[in-house]
Amino acid sequence: MPYEIWEGTACFTTHVVRAHTPVFTAPQYMETVCQALNHAREKSDLKIYGYVIMPDHLHLLTSVGQPAKLNATLVAFRRFTAFKIFEMLEMDRKTWALKPLQQASGNGQLWADGFTPRDASRGDIFDQKLDYIHMNPVRTGFVRSPEDWQYLSARHYYLHEKGPVAIDHIWEGPMDWQIENQAANEHKDTGCNKVQPEPPPT
Repeated sequence: MPYEIWEGTACFTTHVVRAHTPVFTAPQYMETVCQALNHAREKSDLKIYGYVIMPDHLHLLTSVGQPAKLNATLVAFRRFTAFKIFEMLEMDRKTWALKPLQQASGNGQLWADGFTPRDASRGDIFDQKLDYIHMNPVRTGFVRSPEDWQYLSARHYYLHEKGPVAIDHIWEGPMDWQIENQAANEHKDTGCNKVQPEPPPT
């Protein structure tokens, strides 16, 4: 069944590299993703509350002013990063990464289909999703503390450091933003789940 993205709703999304190919293992590849996120924030009204870049996937906690725009913004982000990452892999002759990606997609796509937005507009769910993002590199054993992972919003929250991706704030005190919308939204299914299928690359 189709799902809706509510206006102003924060969404948790997961973007997985095809065949779980670990393309994000060198700084220049992760920096490309960071630059694309910053561009979307500046040009497409994307609000970024949390993110993590892992070797074969990334998680985002974002929102936009208009619900339909979130899908379009994330699709554009995925298209751009796919083009740039493939270009870099070819220039660097990373055949170990190119081969499984080409075998998995058949036409050189970087990202697995879909990114399944999940509603995170309620305060406790927002906190849970942000904590999940920040603990990702800890759960995998890459670091002992979230702030030790460079490409992660935890450094902004825990250390108050400016990181490679600009972070937006949606509250000043306890997480109570949009609680007034909770009652109105409870009769709906799960909020911003998968919206429109991602169109094939041109």
